[in-house]
Amino acid sequence: MFTPLLFMLLPIVFLIHDAEEIVVRRNWMDKNTDIVMLRFPWAKPMLTHLKAQSTRGFCSVVAEEFLLIALGVLCMIYVSSLPIAALMWGFILHLFVHIGQATLLRSYVPGLTTSIILLPYTVLAVRVLTLEFSAFTDLMLALAGILIVAFNLVVMHKIFK
Repeated sequence: MFTPLLFMLLPIVFLIHDAEEIVVRRNWMDKNTDIVMLRFPWAKPMLTHLKAQSTRGFCSVVAEEFLLIALGVLCMIYVSSLPIAALMWGFILHLFVHIGQATLLRSYVPGLTTSIILLPYTVLAVRVLTLEFSAFTDLMLALAGILIVAFNLVVMHKIFK
């Protein structure tokens, strides 16, 4: 019942979340990268890359991800809701990554505020997804969503390096 509306809101919710990341990312990286690398040396290559990435490059990655989500919505309208459901799971897990990062660092990270504000949307999305699909299908969709999001991020960050 709520599924189409919930999925159609995903592009807007995504933009709200990524707007926070775009606005605070550069300042946060400049102030915190060295501290985080000292505490977590294994994260140095990723942090070095992210710190070197321009805001314009980051915005390009966000724009491409937005188009991917919009394509998922169009797919839902004309073909199947499975692609947007997978992207929804990927987005939900992405929000929890920000919460996990903040917990690990015991401080603010870009994207944390909207990850918390979007918790009601996330809870509703999980509820709808688990009612709409079987547990096995949800597990496969979540796995597909994680793989799509991770692969897309790696490729886009390499392109806009």
